[in-house]
Amino acid sequence: MNTTESIISIGIDVSKKTLAVACMMENRTATHESIGNDEKSIAALMTSISMSMKNPHIPIVIESTGDFHLLSSLMLREGGFAVKCINPVISKELERRDVRGAKTGKWCQVNGVRYLFCR
Repeated sequence: MNTTESIISIGIDVSKKTLAVACMMENRTATHESIGNDEKSIAALMTSISMSMKNPHIPIVIESTGDFHLLSSLMLREGGFAVKCINPVISKELERRDVRGAKTGKWCQVNGVRYLFCR
């Protein structure tokens, strides 16, 4: 994640072997990176996003997937990041509508993966 823009939102899609990391930048452009779901790759990600975040309290949203999200969630949390694990069933419902049944949310699709970003 080599960029001069500051990260304002991060979403991570988890699978057994990889993490698809999408970041929304200050200028509302999105970046995407696929990394290994292992300690070395997650540690490198932590270093990279630390350098690109002005606010360390920006939530990193991770969709819980079996127990494959545990390593990244725990490492990021122990590194001082604000980690939010969300249920994939609930996130799909949020994608469709709000409580009034209207479409809502700012979604970004990067390489076929959709992420909800805070406004």
